[in-house]
Amino acid sequence: NTSEQTRSPQVFTKKDSVNKHTNEIKFTVETPLYIVTISNLGGGSLSEILLKEFNGGYSDVGEYLADNLVSMLMPENDGCTPCMVSRDEETGERVFRKDAFFTDAQDGESFILENGESKEFNFWMDYKDGTSIKNTLVVSSDVYFLDYNYEINHPQVEPFAPEIAWTSGLRPTEKNEGEDVTESGVILWQAGESEDLNISSNEIHDLEILDGRTDWVAIKSKYFIASIIPDIAGIYGGFSGRNFNFGSRNITPFYTGHIGFSKRLNQLSGKIFVGPQDIEHLRQTGSNLEDAMNWGYFIIRPISKFILNLLTFFHKPVNGVVINYGLVLILFAVLIRILTGPLTKKAALSNQKIQKLQPELKKIQTKFKDDPMRLQQETMKIWRENKVNPMGGCLPILVQMPLLFALFVTFRSTIEFRGAPFALWINDLSQPDTIFHLPFSIPIYGSHVAVLPLIMGFSMFFQQKMTSANIDKNHKPMMYMMTGFFFLIFNSFPSGLNLYYAASNFLNIIQQRNIKKAFEQTHQKA
Repeated sequence: NTSEQTRSPQVFTKKDSVNKHTNEIKFTVETPLYIVTISNLGGGSLSEILLKEFNGGYSDVGEYLADNLVSMLMPENDGCTPCMVSRDEETGERVFRKDAFFTDAQDGESFILENGESKEFNFWMDYKDGTSIKNTLVVSSDVYFLDYNYEINHPQVEPFAPEIAWTSGLRPTEKNEGEDVTESGVILWQAGESEDLNISSNEIHDLEILDGRTDWVAIKSKYFIASIIPDIAGIYGGFSGRNFNFGSRNITPFYTGHIGFSKRLNQLSGKIFVGPQDIEHLRQTGSNLEDAMNWGYFIIRPISKFILNLLTFFHKPVNGVVINYGLVLILFAVLIRILTGPLTKKAALSNQKIQKLQPELKKIQTKFKDDPMRLQQETMKIWRENKVNPMGGCLPILVQMPLLFALFVTFRSTIEFRGAPFALWINDLSQPDTIFHLPFSIPIYGSHVAVLPLIMGFSMFFQQKMTSANIDKNHKPMMYMMTGFFFLIFNSFPSGLNLYYAASNFLNIIQQRNIKKAFEQTHQKA
């Protein structure tokens, strides 16, 4: 019964609020990075966040708008983004403290913070049972997180076990629904490992509680993230997920996240990060929140992080000049070609030697076609006499596979490419470089026509023509079919990924031709 709730002067000494009621109050704070609307529901929940450096996303009715600022929060906000939750340790019953708290800000008030500035807002509530909750929220201009500090006072009742919860999901931001759904999720970081949940259908995943030290919980979309990062780790974490009916989308994952604490605690402080999955901004939280990003499987994670750090290093201004990310990708392709050049050369020379031995190998294949054991022995003898390793062309490629997988993961998920133009028709390296749409859809390929997949497919075909001389002619049709298949699936991939692979393929073609020319000259002299 909020009508009887009054401020307790013995608990909080701040001057009485000018708001002598407990209706919902909203006010806005604008920083150089974002515009946030804060509500007194839940003692300072976030009602809306617009990111000033990013465009594209969905309106309140689910319509994709390419030119609007990215809006992070769902239009139907229940006042728990985040909020305090009281949990009975014996029954597990939860009470969400989503009441309209008193506050020292006025409804409709707006604040503008310049670089280096911060602003503190206070929210408080006294309940009939004697429990008092106060939250101090600090907005800073130069970071994407807000500092919170809950103070709990319950002198007349048994202390409850507090939780900090986020129950209103995140608004989708990407036009490509498939990628948006696949890359979204909720993650708990517990005892040095992640526990996550991804919803890709109409399934419902009820609230699941996982005991253990919990450092943070994060809800993310493909490029953006909201996270609760307490200063003192929780003793358990929880999450849930379901599909949300939003506009004309088939699937819009809707996640909740919880972090629970011991009932002995009467003060909970930490950070609320709401912003881009940008590694530099995530590190400003002083946590390992960057581990919520998609780095691929554990084997390739260090490589993925190295790649992203290298890309951002190339993009940093030098004497006021910033290199376009498209040029960065081409420069990166050159660097990777230099680093992997020795392995590629070794594989190419091995293939050249094998090709040169083909006539001799075919002779013994004909001579011993009815004696498999003798054929194998004679083949191995030829390998030894000519100092050729039949696996020499494959091993260097296998060594490079982790790098190729890391490149694939990084280029598809890095926010640095989102909205980044290159040249001519390529205006967003995170999207396909579509030049027109078809009136129908082709399986795997889709309904749009992009140029870079055509260039990449041509470069792959030309590479195979150069290196397939020593391949059985019966296997060549399958090889060319695979090239066609890659062309089809890469049509829906980001143009940045296709630009890199196309540049890398052409560099490889140049290297292969030089290696072949040097090999022929060496053997002619011999």
